[in-house]
Amino acid sequence: MRPIASALVFALAISAPAAFAQTTKPDVSAAPSAPNSGAGLVGEIIPRSAAIVGYEVTADFPAIGRRTMLVSARRLVHPDNNSTSILFVFEDVTDRRVGDAQKDVLLAETRHRMKNLLAIVRSLASQTDVEGRSAKDYRDAFLGRFQAVAEAESLALAGGAPADLRALVEQALRPAADRCRIAPGAVVTLSPRQIVPMSLILHELMTNVWKYGAYSRSGGLVHVSWNLAGQEDKTVLHLDWHEENGPPVTPPTRTGFGSRLIDISAVQGLRGTLELKYEPTGLRVHLTAPMES
Repeated sequence: MRPIASALVFALAISAPAAFAQTTKPDVSAAPSAPNSGAGLVGEIIPRSAAIVGYEVTADFPAIGRRTMLVSARRLVHPDNNSTSILFVFEDVTDRRVGDAQKDVLLAETRHRMKNLLAIVRSLASQTDVEGRSAKDYRDAFLGRFQAVAEAESLALAGGAPADLRALVEQALRPAADRCRIAPGAVVTLSPRQIVPMSLILHELMTNVWKYGAYSRSGGLVHVSWNLAGQEDKTVLHLDWHEENGPPVTPPTRTGFGSRLIDISAVQGLRGTLELKYEPTGLRVHLTAPMES
């Protein structure tokens, strides 16, 4: 039955309007044969009087680019002459699939951030000094740091107006303001689109420094500095994060969601680069990002 199916596909193609055929003819040169091709779909319908509903196909189309389609097909038999026709329905679900993927990432990110937030709260509780303090003093110190973490979380999820990089860094590091050193640097204004990825990067670095880095030990410090440099026809931000007096660090044995989130935020969110160096003296991070007007 395969030759018959191929012939019918050809007949349908030449009877379709030229504009429709030119728009919807996919490039399947790199796709597997079998049921992914039109002939495969028709071949399954014709001999069995079956129907296909919601068969998902992703292909490159000359006029509209790469799209994801739900294809439904049903065999139609005319009672007078037993002629065979096929009804095809194409539903473009590209935007829906992109939205679904974004929701999945947001849900995974939310779960991950909640887990990290609990880890930060635990670390804040254990790292806040108790010696020589009253219960009220301890409560005030702990709640002050916790509030700073909550504000950073809100800013990371909100976006909004342009933000000053120094203010963003200071807010992220505020839970341990006495253990960070922020060097004087150029005035850098982040665009609204850059706020969330930069906040996510700082959040993940802060999470790691509390859980595994310099802040997991008494006396650990974090140094942050940045500058602007011309590169070809654009201005590029160079930001350095350096941990000191923490435990020896080594590259992780596996890449968790936090590491992937940092990389995605730097490369896709900021359209820049990220370099991590696991040195005996502490983690070093070098981030670059082109500035946006």
